[in-house]
Amino acid sequence: MEGGIPGIKNPVALVGIAEKGSISFNLTVQVPGGHSSSPAFENAVGILARAVARIGDNPFPAEISAPVRLGFDYLAPEARYPEKLVFTNLWIFEPLLKRMLLRRPESAALLRTTSVATMFQAGVKENVIPEQASAVVNLRLAPGDSVKAVQERLSRIIDDSRVQILPRGEGLKGEASKVSSPGSRIFPILGRTARALFPGTVVAPTLMIAATDTRHYEALTESIFRFIPMVMKPEDIRRTHGVNERLGVENYSRIIKYYAGVMEEASR
Repeated sequence: MEGGIPGIKNPVALVGIAEKGSISFNLTVQVPGGHSSSPAFENAVGILARAVARIGDNPFPAEISAPVRLGFDYLAPEARYPEKLVFTNLWIFEPLLKRMLLRRPESAALLRTTSVATMFQAGVKENVIPEQASAVVNLRLAPGDSVKAVQERLSRIIDDSRVQILPRGEGLKGEASKVSSPGSRIFPILGRTARALFPGTVVAPTLMIAATDTRHYEALTESIFRFIPMVMKPEDIRRTHGVNERLGVENYSRIIKYYAGVMEEASR
């Protein structure tokens, strides 16, 4: 990351020592429809829209989890004032750090379970009130939250028995991962290799907010680290799964060199 962390001038290699969980829910409303010329006082689309709006209006609590806290321990010596003062004294400045991170969606996602509607379906004709409306809400679970707990919270927030909330059968689903220790012999190798390719880089652990394939390997090893050494600026993050998503040729070349270097050093 370049320019993505307050108070840090140099590029930062953020190595994921843990990963958020992921679950999507189908929200479904089924009520009588009819002709649009004589609408009922409530309909499936309106009921579902209010449910989705309530989810957006009631974000999950923001907390600094262990992986995120550890990351700021690593960043503190490299930070400039006044951020250095905040990072090194979270016992008193934690509320201030939360406010700093909550200003941007990318950093706010480090602090809480996120929820967002990604799919919405209702109706087949402009003059027909649909009998059914459905939406998909995707959540990324912060450490400490569980699939069961977030489903119960959604039910309390929506507070409408007409809205059925069920986990989707397909797609990514699972609890937040366990936390790997930076004390592993591999973590310093990741850092040294990153600094060799990107001189001046600051290396710090973090919480991976997206989903990776590492969930399939947790039973095989005590330590899992999630890291791709591509240079990203804040505007690049907004391209992910969006307009002009891309990976530069130079970035791609460095990724190959990086993994080759990690494997070479780890095999010694």
